[in-house]
Amino acid sequence: MPCRSLPYFNQAQAAQPAVPCSIETLRQQGVRVLTGPGLDHYTPYPPKQGLVSSRRLP
Repeated sequence: MPCRSLPYFNQAQAAQPAVPCSIETLRQQGVRVLTGPGLDHYTPYPPKQGLVSSRRLP
């Protein structure tokens, strides 16, 4: 079954070593995790900007 994941976290959270490891694990299991640059991907927002950044979600 196709599965996509759109994370929602800030730059400080994204800097945690567990995040890229977890994303890679999901990708190995066939989940398309939409992270990184691009219009259809998610880029972490600056800390303490969560409410403002939520308006950018597709």
